[in-house]
Amino acid sequence: MEESSSQISGKLLANRYVFVTGERPANPALWWVNGKGNEVKWSFGELGSLSRKATNVLTKPCGLKRGDRVAVILPRIPEWWLINMACMRTGLIFTPGMTQLTAKDILYRLQASKAKCIVASEDVVPAVESIVSEYPYLKTKLLLCPHSQNGWLSFQELFQYWLDVKSSDIIWNMSNTGWVKAAIGSVLSSWLQGAVSLCIRWPSSTVTPS
Repeated sequence: MEESSSQISGKLLANRYVFVTGERPANPALWWVNGKGNEVKWSFGELGSLSRKATNVLTKPCGLKRGDRVAVILPRIPEWWLINMACMRTGLIFTPGMTQLTAKDILYRLQASKAKCIVASEDVVPAVESIVSEYPYLKTKLLLCPHSQNGWLSFQELFQYWLDVKSSDIIWNMSNTGWVKAAIGSVLSSWLQGAVSLCIRWPSSTVTPS
């Protein structure tokens, strides 16, 4: 299957300097600072790793696939960049919106874009909830908050779950090779994070048929 231009752009953006020089640049890929003096610095390697985890959130629990539209209504926070990159990697269509949008504006954008998922901050929830009954095609509502609530999935919860591993970790997936979970847990999720995939083949004599 041919890659879309957005997928290619996402890979080039995350790995641009590796292709050119063979090494990561010293400067951060993202440097975010808020009015309280808090800051986030992500290297190109960290941005690549984190955006892959965000990709897992959109494609697995959210069930989105290439070509689906994602309405994103977030303030200027680091997660905006993660979801943008995740959409590029997956071939999803990123449709941004300002947090100042009214309920009527949001409904119009959902209808015009045919979005299957909306990603929003907590202050946007009342506006979305007031019009969601008029747009029955919305498959998933993803909220930037610590816990799921009232039909909204928590991005933070899912982000930690799929999968919260580092390159120093070891994953032992006990699912049978006939299950898709074996491919996800033993190959994709572990190796994308640079983690070790541990495989143990027990002697057949130790298995008792049920």
